[in-house]
Amino acid sequence: MYGVAPYTFLRRNTIETFLLTGSTHNSGNAYTDPTGDHGNYAVGMQEFTSGNDRLGLRFDRMGRNTLEVCQDISPIELQQPNYPLTFAEMEMAILDDPFQNITRLNNANTVLAVDTVTVPEGPNAWTFNFQRKCVFLDVSGATNDNIILQWDVLGGDMAYVVIDNLRIRAC
Repeated sequence: MYGVAPYTFLRRNTIETFLLTGSTHNSGNAYTDPTGDHGNYAVGMQEFTSGNDRLGLRFDRMGRNTLEVCQDISPIELQQPNYPLTFAEMEMAILDDPFQNITRLNNANTVLAVDTVTVPEGPNAWTFNFQRKCVFLDVSGATNDNIILQWDVLGGDMAYVVIDNLRIRAC
């Protein structure tokens, strides 16, 4: 997944492949997706006090000025007791990367646009509450066509979020 042209994925800390089906929660209950539209796997990310996960996608905006980013997002409790069930809060930001030399996703990067979406928890710790969330991000201020779309989990220490069914459309 990382370093495949014509786009490149970047990460900070760990980004997991989350098994949506077949795995069990620490209560002994299997994780369930009531919608049934998310297959077997999604991308998992978490928030830490010591430094949260971030996922970046570097690509060429091809002269377009706006991006529509849509994805299904859900909070979920992990199989460990110190990961409480909570709401999902995800920040999506566009980073300027004119020389394609950003190798670390951190607060020193130049942010061109940012938006945040929130999803409440499901009915219990082992049931996903996927909701489709879309944001429009203005990328017209980029130095050139090289940008990074960054996902960052917010919302409190040890929050865990899964994302699936990503669609990015340039306008």
